[in-house]
Amino acid sequence: MINLIITIAFVITCVVLINKGFPTTMIFLFLGVVISFIFTALYGNSVANISSGHLLLDIFEAVKETFVSAFSSIGLSMLPIYGYSIYMGKIKAGAELGKIISLPIAKSKNPYFIGIFIAVMICGIMRIAIVSAVAIMALFLTTLYPALLRAGISRESAISAIFLGTCFDWGPADFVIAQFVSGIPGLSTADYFVNGSLRVAPIVLVLVSITSGVIMQFIDKRSGYVYGSHMPEEAAAEDTGASVPGFYAIFPLLPLIIIIIFSPIFKTNINISVITAVLLSIIVVFVVEVLRTKNIKDRTKDINQWINGMGDGFGNLLVMATMAQFFANMLGKLNGFRFLIDSVLNAGVSGILLLVFFGLLMFIMSVLQGGGGVVGITLAPTLMDVSASLGISFYAAAIPMQLANGLRCLNVGTVLHMQYCMKSASCSAGSIIKRCVAPSVIMYVSAFILSLILL
Repeated sequence: MINLIITIAFVITCVVLINKGFPTTMIFLFLGVVISFIFTALYGNSVANISSGHLLLDIFEAVKETFVSAFSSIGLSMLPIYGYSIYMGKIKAGAELGKIISLPIAKSKNPYFIGIFIAVMICGIMRIAIVSAVAIMALFLTTLYPALLRAGISRESAISAIFLGTCFDWGPADFVIAQFVSGIPGLSTADYFVNGSLRVAPIVLVLVSITSGVIMQFIDKRSGYVYGSHMPEEAAAEDTGASVPGFYAIFPLLPLIIIIIFSPIFKTNINISVITAVLLSIIVVFVVEVLRTKNIKDRTKDINQWINGMGDGFGNLLVMATMAQFFANMLGKLNGFRFLIDSVLNAGVSGILLLVFFGLLMFIMSVLQGGGGVVGITLAPTLMDVSASLGISFYAAAIPMQLANGLRCLNVGTVLHMQYCMKSASCSAGSIIKRCVAPSVIMYVSAFILSLILL
């Protein structure tokens, strides 16, 4: 119980300090180090996976290990796409995609419904292939986000729609899902995707996309937002550079297309990583650019924007992501939420109600700590027994937990994804959460019901 109280106290402290304007990255680092000292003092154990031989020095070894882990997982999926989005902006392919996306929104009678539907859907689909939610945010902040604003949608609702779509964890390459199924013998993420996620998540995504526009428009009206008041100035919205062919709009989506083509959906038995897909996309774009402009030297210089973009992403995003992960890892060392898990398991609850409690537990973890991964890994083997006792498949029990875990993005501001949204739209975590809570409930409830019916 005491560990749970300490965990919640640190989460609250983190949120308060961030809201008071303290540097986010340093807050994550500082609080992570403090938690490490407390853990070391309480238990006399090392916080590092490989000890340096001194418990206090192991605290900083743990920071190093987090850097290595974050770069090899988050970094290798986030930075290439982040740099690619900068490159797409340079050659104006991003602007061309934004124009095409904005057309049905601008011509519709209800821009809120159409705009938010498109935003949630396209970002949710992107999560099949791209494991980094922040990478998708980076790709669409220069295309989809301005299109939503030009349609008259508020900054808060525009960023919330993109944010909500990126919270759909359901791709075959998702590392959180890989952890989730790691405790189940003979089950791979590819099998889990084809036999479980692919049969339920698309329907859930459509339901959430349809209802989100109505919900967010209602909240904007209740908040006193005047339709169109966040619309950018015309001068800023105009494309002052030379135009590019309309087919350039496909280029920002090219990595996604390549990854999906070589995904388990089409059973090619070829696995394509994000960085491979990005490199192939750059080659295709470079060849087209050279053929169109007849200028190899300048087009080569354009590609340098990808490299520069990755450097900016490392400094602005990956370091913060690493420190946020370090903070979360140290909270995990306290194992405070184990108290909640044990309370649920020991309460004598069984059957469907137990699955409901598991889902609520995942939500609590996600909102407070920014991740239900630890709970997911812990509960996965238990779900085998629960599903067997109910006479349902493991997938039927696991899919709702998986989507609830995806909402680790929906938190009080202690993870990079929320921080990035707050900074990009100049809004608070509360304004985003307020718009995403109801769609999140719809996501979980519909996934729960559909899993029992379809799986």
